[in-house]
Amino acid sequence: GADLAPSRCGSLAQRRERRPRTRARRWNVPFRQQAQRSNLAARSCNRSSGDCSACEPGLRWAPMSFVPGDLPAAEYEFFAENTIVTIVPNLVLPKLNLIQGDFGPFQPLIPAEMPLWLALVLKKRQRCSVQPPSWLGVQELERRLEGEKRNPRFQELPQHFFEIAHLLLEAARDDMGDAHKVEGLVEDLENRRYAKLRAKLADGADGEAGGAGMPRL
Repeated sequence: GADLAPSRCGSLAQRRERRPRTRARRWNVPFRQQAQRSNLAARSCNRSSGDCSACEPGLRWAPMSFVPGDLPAAEYEFFAENTIVTIVPNLVLPKLNLIQGDFGPFQPLIPAEMPLWLALVLKKRQRCSVQPPSWLGVQELERRLEGEKRNPRFQELPQHFFEIAHLLLEAARDDMGDAHKVEGLVEDLENRRYAKLRAKLADGADGEAGGAGMPRL
């Protein structure tokens, strides 16, 4: 009995070390469930199917893409990385069973879908190329920028527009076609929207209702 005491105490100590991590995982479950339930109501296209291909061909939003509450910019990027994108792999991978769903199997040179975060991991290892969404094309960006210039209101953009654009320009620049022009148009679009926001806030400081008439603030 005396010989077993140290091992039993050691086992108890190990369980106590693991306990805080277990509680952290359990605490996170309701948060993920809340994000998934809220996603359908808050998605910009308001499609309960989760398929945005009708309004944005080649792109659909995965569960957990909704960002609840006021979060730092890094947290918005984290949620944006759950967006489903199309890749062209150059390797063979079996079917992947992820929290977001099942993806694959993957065969070389055959386009397939996967979450953005996984596509970026494979891209950094030169295991795939990423197909940019249609709204990151030069003509589409020019059209959206022109709409922002003509209309005093914010124009509707795909969910996580700027986060996805910055992530792809950083990690998959060689897959973007005219990446330099795309980057310039994204920056112009962002600056234009910031200018609208500053002007509206200045109007609010002068006594008008700040943010009124800007539903996509």
